[in-house]
Amino acid sequence: MGIDPLKIEDFFNETLAGLKVSTSERSQLYLIQKFLKRLNGRNREYESYLIQVLDYLPSMEYPLLFTGMHPKYLQLLLDDLEKAIDHIPELKQDEEFLKKLDWLREGLNLLFNWLGEDKTGTKVAALYKFDNEIGGRKKDFGQGEVLVPVVEAYQQGSQKGRLRTLKVELMGESSSKNHQIKPVFGVIGADAGTIGYNSVKAADNLLKENIQSSKRWSATAAFELSHAWHAGHSANLALAGLFYCEVLKKESKREYFQLNPAIAVTGDIEEKGKVKAVAASTIKQKVEAAFFSWAQVLVVPVEQLEQASSHVDELRKEYPNRHLAVKGIGELRELFFDRRLTLYKKTPLVEYVTKKAYAKRKSTVVIGVFLILLLIIAKLVYGPIDKNPVSVEYGGDQYIFQNKSGSEIALITAKYEEDIEVSERLDEPVFEFYDITGDGINEVIYAEGLSRQAPANSILKVRDVNSNELIWESNFAFDVEFPRQQGMDEMFFYVSETAIAIDKNNTPVLVVRGDASLHFPGIVAKYDLSNGKLLGYYLHSGNINDMEIMDLDDDSTDEIFITGVNNAFWSAYLAVLDIENVLGHSPVQGDYIPKNIKSAKEYAYILMPRTSVGEAFSDVYKFNVGRVIRKKKDLFWVEVFDTPPHEFMGVENQGFIVYTFNHDLSVQSIVSSDDYDVVARNLYNEGHISFIPDYGYFEAFKDSLLFWNGEEFVMGDNFSKQ
Repeated sequence: MGIDPLKIEDFFNETLAGLKVSTSERSQLYLIQKFLKRLNGRNREYESYLIQVLDYLPSMEYPLLFTGMHPKYLQLLLDDLEKAIDHIPELKQDEEFLKKLDWLREGLNLLFNWLGEDKTGTKVAALYKFDNEIGGRKKDFGQGEVLVPVVEAYQQGSQKGRLRTLKVELMGESSSKNHQIKPVFGVIGADAGTIGYNSVKAADNLLKENIQSSKRWSATAAFELSHAWHAGHSANLALAGLFYCEVLKKESKREYFQLNPAIAVTGDIEEKGKVKAVAASTIKQKVEAAFFSWAQVLVVPVEQLEQASSHVDELRKEYPNRHLAVKGIGELRELFFDRRLTLYKKTPLVEYVTKKAYAKRKSTVVIGVFLILLLIIAKLVYGPIDKNPVSVEYGGDQYIFQNKSGSEIALITAKYEEDIEVSERLDEPVFEFYDITGDGINEVIYAEGLSRQAPANSILKVRDVNSNELIWESNFAFDVEFPRQQGMDEMFFYVSETAIAIDKNNTPVLVVRGDASLHFPGIVAKYDLSNGKLLGYYLHSGNINDMEIMDLDDDSTDEIFITGVNNAFWSAYLAVLDIENVLGHSPVQGDYIPKNIKSAKEYAYILMPRTSVGEAFSDVYKFNVGRVIRKKKDLFWVEVFDTPPHEFMGVENQGFIVYTFNHDLSVQSIVSSDDYDVVARNLYNEGHISFIPDYGYFEAFKDSLLFWNGEEFVMGDNFSKQ
């Protein structure tokens, strides 16, 4: 059946009228797609109508415009537009139209990238350029910004969620007796004139808890892409948080917080700081706005946490690789309790003191100090600036690199949010700082993918954080196979610790300790620090829980010390590896013999059997575990957990003993911990052991250590280094 030309004419006029008055790019796309559907593929027949309608195809140059958009919808629209091009040669010559079409294609790629999908084959570099250089300008997420989910209401009656970037900027002291926020975007609604009032009051109440100041500040609030009007109160929580952060900074606080610009915040607020719910009917659209975006965390009123989480779970059924955390808060101050939501900032000391002095420049007492500071600053300006990273702190989803004075030099955004959590939790470093290129400035050595649950191997990276140049990267992957072990087909290795060691040529090398995801093997790998080449690795049949680098025999060449558990012998161990011979596998037997790897030639390998207290738990606890290695001058010691964790009188205990070694690997002493002694006394009182280990017992127990001679374990008296 044909299409009635009169109806097409009417629909064309209706569509054109809607396009002319619409200020929403999403609405314009909807109208265009609706018109294409009405033509039902007869694009050539109604070419003149179609060309006029497509002239209104919006220029989607900004990533924000794609937030909240389902990629399936955009794919269907692109398919329809591609068909239109095929039937209308004139469109193939229209450079402006083709450019707009390219933006839509890039937007689809970007959506898939946010969702963790690899369906487009788009190179990451291209996506990065699109996400950061839009319309000829660089998009810089700076201070005072945060994402706000909003719901667009169209004339057609439908509603869709999207994100807007909200920025608060202090303009100076207020002329009134109160703080003020003045919106520089269109506001509609019955109480449009009071927008931000509760936000300012709530922020002021929180400020009074942290600073003493009589100053009142005036600020502006602006949305990026501000051509759309705003209604409602769901941005009030974000306004309060942003205003609070900006005032803290302005009030000359050296240390302050900044809201993480990669979070999305929705919620109303009361004067006293209590977070109020937003319209329940908008939660679904706001969740979609954050889910189909680069946002890492969605902040919602605590009473709507369950509703929002439910929508996220539903969306993840279709896109399981998208990880959006949902955080519910009930008070404004709770925005600053979760490190994912904030970035810690610290003003360099010279800059901070200078600002304080300048603020009091009219004081004669300060003038002398101020002049001295100017001289210092002049010297700093014309002399070398310390851009040398020596330490790292964590804020939100970022690594914050600092120089020796504690001043911030550069930031790196973590690829996985779990990496920040793991980095903060680890006792040992996963960052190293070393001048690899010889320019006097340290490069940063680090790893991505640190979690046991990571879906792939860790990636080692070396980066110049000042220029953000990647020097090299290396996949922390190893071809390991245990023929007599099941369930080890997909074995990923993650980095647990890094260190710099010196080889016999006085050359620094990178030493990396790692473990095999949820499986038992441990790895010590050695890399060329200049290019990331793997120089060798040592495979251990059990976890490696700690690593130390020491020059054991004073030959100016380092040895590698590791401890943990050897699954093949169900025992704690201490292994010492020659830095020149990081190759092969640990002592093994039975089902723990790996394939196609030769036995290692360790400098020393020692098993530390369980004591009588540990043996009492043999029915429930298979092995003892080496946990920590520490060094001090000519001694080093190893802590070994000898009992399982257990509760006594409401307190959880786990007994450990400490082996102190001389550098010739002889045992100087064995000392028990308080928890060990408590466990021993309880076992004795309950009849599980016949005596409580004392000094004499531990002196005799020194002879229980077993040393590997390359073929078998022998008592210490029969040991000689390989």
